[in-house]
Amino acid sequence: MPLFPFFKYYIPHMLMADDEYQGWLLPSGTLVTPNSWAILNDQTVYPDPSVFNPERFLKDGKIDPEVQDPQMAVFGYDRRIWRIANASTWLSAGYILSFNVEKPVGSNAIPIEPKVKYCSGMVRHPDTLECAFIPRSEDTRDMIGSVDA
Repeated sequence: MPLFPFFKYYIPHMLMADDEYQGWLLPSGTLVTPNSWAILNDQTVYPDPSVFNPERFLKDGKIDPEVQDPQMAVFGYDRRIWRIANASTWLSAGYILSFNVEKPVGSNAIPIEPKVKYCSGMVRHPDTLECAFIPRSEDTRDMIGSVDA
């Protein structure tokens, strides 16, 4: 799958003018809810959507502009796309990469194998998933120590 959307459905939008969808008339004022899960699992756009396959976005070793960018569905739609979300994602990734994220160690000093289960509902997220964040450098350790709790 290109990405697992956190929200299966986004905030409803009100149509400003009459519209037609697959033969159905949607009058102005109708509330329409985008279905991100369906968009990101469209097999005509993303073959085998449940398979992790970054190569689906490449053609001859370069990003294929013909393949729909999943960010366009994950961070909103049209005029309401959350433009700073991509930057926030990269900042968060940078913070996480300053740590080694490891399996937690049990009382017997053996790493605990995670069992990933997802909650269903409006917001999709993993159930409790334990891990250990180990700072990669003294700079990271100092940064953590300088933050007021």
